[in-house]
Amino acid sequence: MTEEKATHLGDGAYAIYDGYGIWLRANDHRERECTGQVYLEPATLKALDIFLGQCYNLKPRERRETE
Repeated sequence: MTEEKATHLGDGAYAIYDGYGIWLRANDHRERECTGQVYLEPATLKALDIFLGQCYNLKPRERRETE
């Protein structure tokens, strides 16, 4: 994983795609400097997408159109 792949999402959150899943890191994108990290596999990302749709009352197609 390289630091160049890190995307700052805002509020101290960074995302890094490793070719399969996404690492979410808090406060710093460098592994040794971050204060917490979570790995999201594709099935977990899909569950998160469904959850977001429920939070905002959006159907899957509407979510894609608003991005």
